[in-house]
Amino acid sequence: MKRVRSRRRPRAAPREPIPMLPVFLAFVSGAAAVTLLLHSGSGAIDVSFLAWQDGSLWALFSSCVIFLAAVCFSATSTLGTALIPACAAVCGGSIAYQSATIISAADAVTARQVVMTVIIPALLLVPPFFVISRGGLRLSGLLRAGADRKVRSRAAGGFAVQALLAFALAFAAAAYLNYLHPA
Repeated sequence: MKRVRSRRRPRAAPREPIPMLPVFLAFVSGAAAVTLLLHSGSGAIDVSFLAWQDGSLWALFSSCVIFLAAVCFSATSTLGTALIPACAAVCGGSIAYQSATIISAADAVTARQVVMTVIIPALLLVPPFFVISRGGLRLSGLLRAGADRKVRSRAAGGFAVQALLAFALAFAAAAYLNYLHPA
């Protein structure tokens, strides 16, 4: 009997974890900073959401897609690993500001109005934001490291699919705010 020797395949190198912690911490710290500035009565934040008041579908879509587009543009740069967390801080701050504006706008703001106006669109926008942030960080890291063209193109293809899905969800959030949201 011949003994057959099988060759062991070398184990694949463990995948390098994508540093999503800075993006998450930036998002939370942006929301906390805006909340603290609003609570302290500082005039440092004087932002009005004119696009939300306009009411047209395309104005709402542009306001929903602005942070996704910023991540997409940042991902194509070697500076994306610094720009994407900064974008996350601004995104978290704008959601906190919008929530605080809606809550303080009327005397009898109900929890239902806050859920309908802020939380449902945020559920359609924030998870895709983090997904494309992860893909953007990976693509930007590959660009900075000078990775092989095949590796970069494969990462860019996956990132493009994620971005298209995120933009579709942003359009769904804009359509919800335009058509289905109670006046």
